[in-house]
Amino acid sequence: MNNKTLEQLDFFRIRDAIATHCMSEEGIECVKARIPFVDSKKIKTVKNQTEEWMRYISSGAPTAFHGWNTIQPFFSILGVDGSCLEIENLYALGTFCRSCSCIKKTLCNTTKNEKTKTPDTPHLLELISKIPDLTNAEQKIFRILTKDGELRDLPELQKIRSNIQKLRQNIDNLMHKYTTDVTTSKTLQSQLPALRANRQVLAVKANFKGRIKGIVHEMSQTGQTLYIEPEDVVQKNNELIQEEFKYTQEIRRILKELTAILAEDKESLNKAHTIMLELDVSYAAARWGVKNECIIAATIDSDKKAHLGLTLYEARHPLLGKTAVPITVQCRPHHRVLILTGPNTGGKTVTLKTIALFALLNQSGFPLPAKEGTMLPIFSSFFADIGDEQSLDQSLSTFSGHMKNIAKALDEADENSLILLDELGSGTDPQEGGGIAMAVLDELIQRNSFVLVTTHHGILKNFGYTHKTCVNASVDFDQTTLSPNYRILMGVPGESHALDIARRSGLPASIVSTAEQYITSGKTNVSELIKGLHAKHEELAHLEKEFKIKEKHIREKWQKVDLKDLQLKQKELALK
Repeated sequence: MNNKTLEQLDFFRIRDAIATHCMSEEGIECVKARIPFVDSKKIKTVKNQTEEWMRYISSGAPTAFHGWNTIQPFFSILGVDGSCLEIENLYALGTFCRSCSCIKKTLCNTTKNEKTKTPDTPHLLELISKIPDLTNAEQKIFRILTKDGELRDLPELQKIRSNIQKLRQNIDNLMHKYTTDVTTSKTLQSQLPALRANRQVLAVKANFKGRIKGIVHEMSQTGQTLYIEPEDVVQKNNELIQEEFKYTQEIRRILKELTAILAEDKESLNKAHTIMLELDVSYAAARWGVKNECIIAATIDSDKKAHLGLTLYEARHPLLGKTAVPITVQCRPHHRVLILTGPNTGGKTVTLKTIALFALLNQSGFPLPAKEGTMLPIFSSFFADIGDEQSLDQSLSTFSGHMKNIAKALDEADENSLILLDELGSGTDPQEGGGIAMAVLDELIQRNSFVLVTTHHGILKNFGYTHKTCVNASVDFDQTTLSPNYRILMGVPGESHALDIARRSGLPASIVSTAEQYITSGKTNVSELIKGLHAKHEELAHLEKEFKIKEKHIREKWQKVDLKDLQLKQKELALK
């Protein structure tokens, strides 16, 4: 996948939005590293997982997924001789083990409980069943640590801790004796002991330094105060430091021993971690999908040779939020080129980007903000020529930039490629640009690529009618307000309405009138043809609606006739 194309189609922005719904930091990194798959089996697997999570979340079932802190770096430490994980590292592993136990217990019990109306989650259960049992590892960790991640008051630590407490009490008593004794208290700058090098000392006035014998640790900047550790306190402080060191060493021994024990579960932890990350990614996608009222799109089965079709039903671009106007696009199985025309700001480019973005999200296992009935094929490559590629640094004009992108697409495009060509043939002489555009489309049609095109070239509208694999479409335009309503009309090309928009935008009426004369003098009656097609399209839609109503009435009449016929046969049988 080309990163530039993914960026142009806003895939990274949507992916990052989905990542915020992960339950772990490691899950966030996994989502941010995901790119669309091309293997149909993998796509089906991840979509099934996301769809089942969406059903589970929407059912209001108990929360089954809980987060954990980062643990991946600790796997390389486990099993190394003499290695020792810190308390916070072990707590992270313990939390992870609890998360594994919770998801297995909650999901399995919820599914087995007949009283709860929770949806079936066969694919999730199959994946969860592969998580190794980490109960023993969890128990080993929380025998040493509390549920809050603190070190427990273990028997091997209690005696040392008691000795430390006694020594501190003895030191406090000795220091209190110095600060309250009448003969020594007058020599002190402060009645409160101070700490220097983690040892209790007295702040003694410099001119009384001989009154208290001990070790001088420090002198104040003014030279008026000496910080002295009394002789009888020195020994106690030494003993305290020794006991504290002994306590630290004992904790280190316990942690090292636990690290060695957990090394036996390294393989299980690693396997469980891989599965939990997969579950976290699909869970995040499902949470985002439920929040944005999404569905899981159907995948058009290429094995049945039906992969040429594509349908978006009331699709909403995720970045537009509530302002998005739902669009419906439907290409018949034999259509491989969609030529979209209409006025500027009508939503042509957004429509193209929405179709391509939905294909990318679908192949990533992510849900789509659309309605049921949305179906997408699987593409192995994506190419996009969108926006102005003009570059002063590379001496590229707008047209040159477009040609460079198109040339790259032509180098690699095949029948499984999705190609977006925005404003095809623009940036140069209209006649030459139209010729190049048709030649490019001829080549892509020959390769059987799926192509989405926007254009203002009238010649390409005619091109769409003369090729069976092409279909014209347009963005609907309100003639009264001279503004687009963002509805897609399939099978009908659109007008640019440049004159109407120019007049509404404030261009002087005389200039617009002159422009109309220029256009009328050398223009074929394409606009009238398009207007006629629009009228035919509306008429056809009206007739189709009437036909469905009549068909319904006829069906009801036949049901009544069948009922009378049945009643007559019953009477005939009764008479016989």
